[in-house]
Amino acid sequence: MLSRLLLSSEKPPPQCNSIGGGSMSHLDNKTDYEKTLLIYDWLLDNIDYVELPHNDDQTIYGALIFHKARCAGYAKTFVYLLQKVQIDAFVIAGESIVNDEIIPHTWVVAYIDSKPYYFDPTWDDLEMYGYNHDWFGVDYVEFSKNHISKDNISFATYNEYNYYVYNNMYLSESVDDTLLNIIQQQGQIVHLKCANSDVMSFVLEKVNDSMFRQKISEILKIERIHGMNIVVNEDVYCIHIEFL
Repeated sequence: MLSRLLLSSEKPPPQCNSIGGGSMSHLDNKTDYEKTLLIYDWLLDNIDYVELPHNDDQTIYGALIFHKARCAGYAKTFVYLLQKVQIDAFVIAGESIVNDEIIPHTWVVAYIDSKPYYFDPTWDDLEMYGYNHDWFGVDYVEFSKNHISKDNISFATYNEYNYYVYNNMYLSESVDDTLLNIIQQQGQIVHLKCANSDVMSFVLEKVNDSMFRQKISEILKIERIHGMNIVVNEDVYCIHIEFL
């Protein structure tokens, strides 16, 4: 399979045998979810996306030694480190749809508790407010909206270990109190995922409603909300809000 050969044909140097040059033994007693998230966040913290191609930007070597990568570099490195902590994962080579343009792209399928999930660390490293987790543990239906696999792989229908679902940042229904609880849990910068487009529209309507914003001010214990910065990811129904 092409996607597996992308990784197996590359042999990283000894310096790449651990995260940040240190031992990975601190992950031994972690759950599969915790291992996956810690490695994912380490990648986003320590690797910079490069707009213009350069040597080794699609390799594990380039990501771990030079801390620079493009999509294949992110994906291969994520899989390489996951496999070192006994998590089954593989790279998928395909195409993505960005602004109605189809471009080559690479992403990952990893198994958490023997269930497959999709991951795109490249796209998460390009988001606002540092980095987000919109593309961590996504199911096939949402992921396939703009990721097209050359291998015709179509699975991952689970959401238990989706980042937002697992961390109680998921709004399944249009309920005021549930939305307020999510906002109170996070503070003035809020990241949440909605079950569908209707729930997403509900959230956007509520945060723009003056009476509801007064309730938000009360739970956040601030005098008033003067404005907001909002980023919406319609593909996976994620909303990122900074209350000002």
